[in-house]
Amino acid sequence: MLPMTEHWFNLWRQSGLDLDDALLAGATTSMAILGLVEEEQLFREMVHPGDGALAWTPNARLAFQRKADPDADFELVVRSLIDGIHARLTGTADEQWAVIARVGRRKPLAQQVVAQRQRGPSLMKIGSLSTEPTAIGFVPS
Repeated sequence: MLPMTEHWFNLWRQSGLDLDDALLAGATTSMAILGLVEEEQLFREMVHPGDGALAWTPNARLAFQRKADPDADFELVVRSLIDGIHARLTGTADEQWAVIARVGRRKPLAQQVVAQRQRGPSLMKIGSLSTEPTAIGFVPS
């Protein structure tokens, strides 16, 4: 286990990040990847819901019917995780979001939250519990 840990952190040290950021990236990506492996194993072993249970949940039905390629899925997640954390810690993630927002495909989450607040109250809000009563009780705000 220690040789793998040593190698993983060595790779992050060579990434161009400063020492603290490389250690942060190594630790967080390691935890995320181990969690992914654990969840994939649990998903493989779980009893999948039957057709009757999935009849009223078309997206869940599609997800359970999907023919997965575990190797390709793992590679997609790990590469995205590494690229995303590296971009975030080097400051290039903000530049990437700015480009995406400019072409109108997607706004950064903070801009989405501000836009939602400007539009007014919603049953689905981000953050802590609201004290405002609604038709269904108290909702996250």
